[in-house]
Amino acid sequence: LVLANYLAFSHRTLEGKTILDIGSGTGVVGLAASLLGARVVLSDTPDVIPFLSHNCALNRDAANVRGGAVAVAELEWSSFAAQGQTLESSIGVSFTPLYGSSWGDPPSVCGNNTGGCGEPLALAPHSLDIVLVSECVFYPEGVAPLVGTLARLSREFMKSSGFMLVSIEHREGALNQEAEQIFFKQIRGRFDVLKVASGDFDPDWQSDDIGVWKLIP
Repeated sequence: LVLANYLAFSHRTLEGKTILDIGSGTGVVGLAASLLGARVVLSDTPDVIPFLSHNCALNRDAANVRGGAVAVAELEWSSFAAQGQTLESSIGVSFTPLYGSSWGDPPSVCGNNTGGCGEPLALAPHSLDIVLVSECVFYPEGVAPLVGTLARLSREFMKSSGFMLVSIEHREGALNQEAEQIFFKQIRGRFDVLKVASGDFDPDWQSDDIGVWKLIP
């Protein structure tokens, strides 16, 4: 919730922005961005997609008030980072557009919310304004695929003005701390890494244990 509230507190509006949320989980962060007017693709592993689609359906009308839109896509980090999966094909096939056949269309009802509605959509190269990553740094073995995915996104799919926002909760477990150390070691040199200052958060929605970093390719 810290990253979601940071978006609302510091950015106010995201109208006209195209955003990819990776490792979306319940979809809270990406859905918050859509409520601020952004066009958001929530992505995760195949087993999570039905839950994401359900949560999108519950929030689609609220997002539409600000001109936002939301869709769901499968994205496997290991395959994508190794270039075995293209962003266009994965999202083009798995997209669940909740606003008709293209961004900005009037709301339409999507069957069972897992099979999509309207025509499949795809993100073009260099079309992303922001990539969101919330609570995805847990285990050491997951870091390399995540960093590889971020690196490929920055090369092929982000606008020159684009950036990434990564939130990480500092945990006491040895594996969690190791994962965090590996993550920062691997991203430095690939990105300019800036920690978001405490003054940029809503005072009621910040934690000493949770940090947000801005990655600039």
